[in-house]
Amino acid sequence: MREAARFLTHLLVEAPDGTLVSCPSTSPEHHFRLADGTLAAVAAGCTMDYWLTAELLDNTVAAARELDTDHDLARELARVRARLRPPALGADGRLLEWAEDMPVEDPGHRHLSHLYGLYPGSAVDPLTDDTLLAPARRALDRRLEHGGGGTGWSLAWVAALAARLGDGALAGHAVERLLATSVAPNLFDLHPPRLFQIDGNFGITAAVAEMLLQSHNGILRLLPALPPSWPDGEVRGLRARGGATVDLTWRQSVLTGADLRTARDEKVEIHLPVGAGRPVVTGPAGGEVVPDRVVGDGRQLRFGLLAGVHYRLSFPAGRFGH
Repeated sequence: MREAARFLTHLLVEAPDGTLVSCPSTSPEHHFRLADGTLAAVAAGCTMDYWLTAELLDNTVAAARELDTDHDLARELARVRARLRPPALGADGRLLEWAEDMPVEDPGHRHLSHLYGLYPGSAVDPLTDDTLLAPARRALDRRLEHGGGGTGWSLAWVAALAARLGDGALAGHAVERLLATSVAPNLFDLHPPRLFQIDGNFGITAAVAEMLLQSHNGILRLLPALPPSWPDGEVRGLRARGGATVDLTWRQSVLTGADLRTARDEKVEIHLPVGAGRPVVTGPAGGEVVPDRVVGDGRQLRFGLLAGVHYRLSFPAGRFGH
């Protein structure tokens, strides 16, 4: 991480407005049209590069502080991070792929690189910073309106992006499309012209996990994007960041139970789906565990959990709300 961050400090150049951008820069496998109609791919500071650069610099600074090392470098990287040129928005409010709103080669392009900050990154987050949430949604909608998500791995990415947006209907639709159009009888993902491409298999399983459980930015989110077509179900053994294991059950699209086990003592911030209501949390010897903090409308709770202890969230009748 340290050496990659150092490399980036040499790759970045100063833009006319004083911000820093990557140059040369491309948005994977996509082109834009110049004024004379010819296609070009190389620009300065495409949105994908911004997300990758910002994420690496943030992580490297955080790691240096956690390890109590490289203090001068961490300060330098923090200064560089503050000067990065943020992503641009189009006249319609969508998140742009490049720094300018240029005519694109394919409005429905299979790559969704400019949405990296939504997934697999975590910079665009409806619970912690929704500044770019609507622009990201408009960018995704534009791709889909023009036929985007035409391959298995692209549909998997659409499903994961929809999960981060909390859109269970779109996520479920993407899963159904992938299964209907992009898998062989043995469930190997297929890429035109019917070539095995494992990206779709890994991607769709990751997307389904994101639909049921998310744990980025320090918040454990239960059933964040449940498709309407999955009204009843259960899942066992989902793993969350920090080493937590989570089991979930739901009926009529409402969370009815959750079981948590953590690998270490920690404070866990849990965000409940709409309709679940306030849970009763039981821990050691079946005793009730009281939340340390309740946020907003009561859907976000913080608990102190002990390593190796089984915790159960149940939702008794009469405690439902929202």
